Amino acid sequence: MPSAKAARLLCLLVAISCSSQRARAKIVDQREIDKKAVMYHCWKNIEKQMGDQFPKKDSPCCQTVARITDIRGICENTAVDLALISLAKLVHVTKVCGNPIPANSNCAG
Repeated sequence: MPSAKAARLLCLLVAISCSSQRARAKIVDQREIDKKAVMYHCWKNIEKQMGDQFPKKDSPCCQTVARITDIRGICENTAVDLALISLAKLVHVTKVCGNPIPANSNCAG
């Protein structure tokens, strides 16, 4: 009997672990989707060399930034991203668009 209880408990723990991993994967996926959308819609505002960091509130860039629920997720940039965009402009764009990256976030790359 004790081994049957242990087996059920093990199955339960495995099921919980799998469920938790799927939830984390969804969060990571959504962050990647949000980051790609910002890169696409805000490119002219965050581009390192010539970007204009003052998008209009009704622009596709601001509409994209405004709908993001976990804005910190767009700070997860690769070395390739960092070679192309200005993090200072990215942070400013989120502020101008009304969904600022919190001050305590690590968005320094």
